[in-house]
Amino acid sequence: TLGLQDQSRDILSAVTNGTAQTIAASTQNATNAIEAIKDGNAAAIREFGNVETALTALGGKQQDCCCNTLRAIDGVNYNVPLVGLFNAYNALGAIALCLELGVKDIAANLSSFNVAFGRSEIKQLNGKRVLIQLIKNPVGTNEVLKTIDRNSNLLIAINDNYADGRDVSWLWDTEFEQICDCKKEIIVSGIRAKDMALRLKYAGINTDKIKVIENIKQAVDYIGSKADNNITILPTYTALLKLNKIKELKKCY
Repeated sequence: TLGLQDQSRDILSAVTNGTAQTIAASTQNATNAIEAIKDGNAAAIREFGNVETALTALGGKQQDCCCNTLRAIDGVNYNVPLVGLFNAYNALGAIALCLELGVKDIAANLSSFNVAFGRSEIKQLNGKRVLIQLIKNPVGTNEVLKTIDRNSNLLIAINDNYADGRDVSWLWDTEFEQICDCKKEIIVSGIRAKDMALRLKYAGINTDKIKVIENIKQAVDYIGSKADNNITILPTYTALLKLNKIKELKKCY
């Protein structure tokens, strides 16, 4: 058992180190970054699982498909019902480990994976698809921001209750400049909605595109009535709990 644990750590470490190195060396250009990540992951998995893996279906349209597709040279496609490169990394680590250990039905189990609430969770609001992504620190939020469909309708709900962390200075360490090119009005809500609005202003977003609605239920009602296509909601933890109680936000089965 101890040997197996050591082996597992080595596999996961190789995948993590490979992606970290290639990301550090890559540019901000999406195509170059994906190619670098693809090469890094392939090298890491080839070392342990003898499988060359490539990432596809990643980029600006991730929210449209709401999944990552990982393809192997043995012809098996691994479809993961989650957006974001960070979820692709997690899947690659799991695949590499399972291949090494001889686990069966990897693809079937990945494709049927159910998310925890608020972690790439899909719901519906007034017939529109809603993607809910929990945010709570700079590193995680930066990765979530990369997944945002710039044509979607965006709601950011920031609370500072005990479970969220009372210090919201992390908003200033987060790269909200990534969403300067969002096409639609951005709704900010929650206890610290005004702090979020100020952060967006200093990120370079025109204040005419920022609407403050502190009450989260009212903010959801507003975006539900105005949205012309998909909706993205980025809540902190206690804001997520409030969202979970809004009956108009319906689960997708």
